[in-house]
Amino acid sequence: MNVNTEMESLLQNPPMDINTAVDQALDKVRQGNDIPMQSLSEQAYQSLLGYYVDKMKITNLRSKEDLVYTANRISKCMGLPTVPHLSKDIVHKMGLTGTVGIMFAKEIENNRKTHHKEGKVEHDDGRHRLG
Repeated sequence: MNVNTEMESLLQNPPMDINTAVDQALDKVRQGNDIPMQSLSEQAYQSLLGYYVDKMKITNLRSKEDLVYTANRISKCMGLPTVPHLSKDIVHKMGLTGTVGIMFAKEIENNRKTHHKEGKVEHDDGRHRLG
């Protein structure tokens, strides 16, 4: 079942216990079994950082480190097993270069290069195909 079908089903037949539905969705992300859901959570993390970095004056956040710390804590609440890694370009565009707590995608890029050398190409959604 894809994410859109799942959402449509939930909207048409809301669960009796919303907490159970939320726990089930978080479990999917935590277990890594639902790649689209995990990807959406990672995108939400990146969007949160991008949005609030320009809105810090209207929040209680006093530094970029506070923002990243808060976003990292929220990523755990979203069920992500680790803090999402961002590309250096994205971090630079957000104005967060040098901010403590940012995780860079370098490790992921290095893993892709290794997989490619081994004859596998890794897709963004975690699937592999022979290269």
